Amino acid sequence: MIPPISICWCHLVIALPVIILAFVGALPVTAAILPVGQGSPFRSPCEAVQAARPGDTIEVAGSMSWRGDVCVIRTRDLTIRSVGQGRARIEVSEDTPLGAGQAIWTVQAPGVVIEGVEFRGAAAGTAIRVAGGAGVTIRHVLIQGNKTGLETGDGAGTVTIGASEFRNNGNNLDVGRISRFDLTGSYSHRSLNGSLVRSRAAENRILYNRLTQEEGRSAFVLDLTEAGPSTVMGNLIQQAEQPIDPIIFAAGDQLLRVESNTFVNAHDSGTFIHSTAAPAVIRNNIFAGPGTISNHPASSMAGNFTGDPGFVAGDSFDYRLTPVSPAVGAGVESGGPMPAFQYVHPLCLETRSTRGTPDAGAWEFGGGGEPCDSAVFGSVDTAVKAQEGAAFRAAARMPAAATASLQLSSGTASAGGSATLALHLSGGAQPSALQWTVTFSAAQISAIQMTAGPAATAAAKSLSCNATSGALTCVVVGLNATPMADGVVAQAVVQLTAGAAGSVALQVLNPVAVTPGGQRIPAAATGGSVAVQQAVAPPPAVAGLRYVPLHPCRLLETRPEYNVDGRSGAFGPPYFQGGEIRTLVPSESPLCAIPWHAKALILNVTVVPRGGVDSVTVWPAGQARPQFRTVSAPDGAIAANSAIVALGAGGAISVFASNATDLILDVSGYFTDQAQVSNLVYHPLPPCRVLDTRAPYRSPAGPFGPPTLQAHETRRVQIPATPYCQIPQGAAAYSLTLTVVPHETLAFLTAWPAGSARPNVSTINSPDGRVAANSVVVPAGQNGAIDLFAHDSTDALIDITGYFAPDDGQNGLYYYPVSQCRAADTISFPHGGAFGGPMFGAETTRTVPVPSAPGCSGISAGARGYALNVTALPSGSPMPFLTVWPAGQLQPVASMLNAMNGQTVSNAAIVPAGAGGAVNIFTHQPTHIFLEIAGYFGR
Repeated sequence: MIPPISICWCHLVIALPVIILAFVGALPVTAAILPVGQGSPFRSPCEAVQAARPGDTIEVAGSMSWRGDVCVIRTRDLTIRSVGQGRARIEVSEDTPLGAGQAIWTVQAPGVVIEGVEFRGAAAGTAIRVAGGAGVTIRHVLIQGNKTGLETGDGAGTVTIGASEFRNNGNNLDVGRISRFDLTGSYSHRSLNGSLVRSRAAENRILYNRLTQEEGRSAFVLDLTEAGPSTVMGNLIQQAEQPIDPIIFAAGDQLLRVESNTFVNAHDSGTFIHSTAAPAVIRNNIFAGPGTISNHPASSMAGNFTGDPGFVAGDSFDYRLTPVSPAVGAGVESGGPMPAFQYVHPLCLETRSTRGTPDAGAWEFGGGGEPCDSAVFGSVDTAVKAQEGAAFRAAARMPAAATASLQLSSGTASAGGSATLALHLSGGAQPSALQWTVTFSAAQISAIQMTAGPAATAAAKSLSCNATSGALTCVVVGLNATPMADGVVAQAVVQLTAGAAGSVALQVLNPVAVTPGGQRIPAAATGGSVAVQQAVAPPPAVAGLRYVPLHPCRLLETRPEYNVDGRSGAFGPPYFQGGEIRTLVPSESPLCAIPWHAKALILNVTVVPRGGVDSVTVWPAGQARPQFRTVSAPDGAIAANSAIVALGAGGAISVFASNATDLILDVSGYFTDQAQVSNLVYHPLPPCRVLDTRAPYRSPAGPFGPPTLQAHETRRVQIPATPYCQIPQGAAAYSLTLTVVPHETLAFLTAWPAGSARPNVSTINSPDGRVAANSVVVPAGQNGAIDLFAHDSTDALIDITGYFAPDDGQNGLYYYPVSQCRAADTISFPHGGAFGGPMFGAETTRTVPVPSAPGCSGISAGARGYALNVTALPSGSPMPFLTVWPAGQLQPVASMLNAMNGQTVSNAAIVPAGAGGAVNIFTHQPTHIFLEIAGYFGR
């Protein structure tokens, strides 16, 4: 059988955009690509270096070796990267002349980027030497078997290293007196006699690395004795049994912040942190093994754990925490930025979130998020850069401009009804107490009730208010030593009078914010409003639709080479031209059994672009094309998304493609109004994780956990038997979000009913190895199970939000299509409050009351679930995950979509409605969003 998606994609070891640094004004108008390898114009990387001009990119064939390829890089803003499978290798021998700087490659220009190259063999010299005043960014590089791995001269340059490995060098890293040194997500180990990391840079940020001597013998593991102010956060720092010097981390006389690291001493004595003069800020670290934490008595220490933390497998260097570890919850709120990531071996990061009191050490038990892909090591990644910048300011005691800003959101309500508004705290000031007054028109607002929000309750604060005519004064107080982080500090229920009309304003006045030390913080406040909705006639009653499962079937295939079943006309080739609209009648398909009485289809829509595709829209024929993105692929990557699409005039659907693309439609079920055909309806569930094959996130191994799906493996998932989610026997189909975390490329993964033949369809594709998600409805098979087939090795996650089963007369929900509409848009909507801008910030939750969305009509106030589509537009900045769940419930451990490369991503899902018919949206990093509705579920 020909696979559903099978294209020759050459996997890049480095899948990163070229980073253009501050010298863009000096670049030529056009930059060139210089290929190196067999059949290419240049026979070696150094030959291409000699021909390169500023702004050029040298692409070196991966898995090829060059012996003795020694050169000096004098061209600024030059990128040298491996492409294809594996790293390109540059190797020298003892008799190879090393030339300038006694190095394999010497960098003498700023803005140089080296990606995915291996260097080895300079037993009497250095692999990469950066001259004073030059600058280099290094990503996914392997340096081994040299006298020195990386060395710099003194000058004004910067060195940024991400996701790189240094091993078996005399000195792994030896950084001179440069302006700044960043080391993130890297692995330095087994140096022969020097340090794993030594730096004398004026600023240092050592974040989320694995620095382990293992069987090596280094002087100091980390040597910052001659360095300027430094932040050391989220690292594993391990000393072997026989070190040259028993000091693990040697610091100088500059300001130092050491937070959330795991220190391990396998030697029988030692000093974990030795500073010569200035006291260090030492918080939330683990110090395992014998030794003194710090030689400096004035160091500020809090939340550190000493003793046996109960590691997962310390003998094999797995120093994560177990559920019963005494280091869980042993940390303290630092009053400054907390770690945003944690190291994943080898050479990756995952997001780190704190649940309650933070854990001590470099890993948060149960707090790991979606793993990164290589894009997190951009210049360093935007999110890491922002977080580490804040951490550095705290370390150097350079306060950021901190103010307490209170902003009241806006909402909508009918006259005589109520609206729920949120009071947001922002500005990073982290006050311990707040006070404000809300004023309003008593003629239009009869009452306001305010309660403490999550940002206040998380800091153990309480709220009390005093009401007068037209005003409400509130104060948030608690333990003075505990600060409040940015977020919602209060929620207000506003009751409108029967005569309210227009836009009802609320002012927030006289804000007061106080530090944990009792000092006032500059404070500002902004009011909100409630838009009074006009009463509208209810839409005519329509019959709810029932679900009918189908064996997954390919309805449309425009690629001639994969159209083996002979589709023609609207169901087959050719590919879509940009701007083309094509209409097809699904019941006329010669291959898929879709009856005349079908009213809506459950589709999986896959685009195989011929360039970037801004949007593909599928909608009921005969209607105007809606403002709706069924699937997007502006970066040209293969992308898939599910959709519930009502059938329009003549039982047809229309398909629009903004740009040239091949298109695939797979159908897995339909909805009908014929009671004699089906009695299956939707039963919502709180989002719950059924399957997670990633060993760090679920143990022990078993049918709902590890191991990883191997290439060409079929695995059965007995969903009703899961111990993690309450799924009854007898479910006919499941509403699932399937997330893949490929190990390299993933041509496709297919999900289908267990016990039947694997269909010629794809559920999700990631040919470039990105983390990707797709929400689908999969019919249940033998004993309620589904089968998964992975074309390539990948981890897989399954989150369930509901199932289809016979109507019980009470809880089952029928489907009601509506005209496809956009309920929220943070880019272009004129509507305020929950439905419009601004863009979502990092770690932001926003509540959207869908039935009152001004951009939609026909959604019942009694809706209990939605067929919705969410598009994230993070504008190039990595956005690891977004979650949507019912308002009023706890945020689940589940994700709806992932945009690790900062790409535009759409994903549809069936999401239960929460309090007031609302849903919550959480974004891990800043992004714009579109929230679109295709229909709702109710009785």
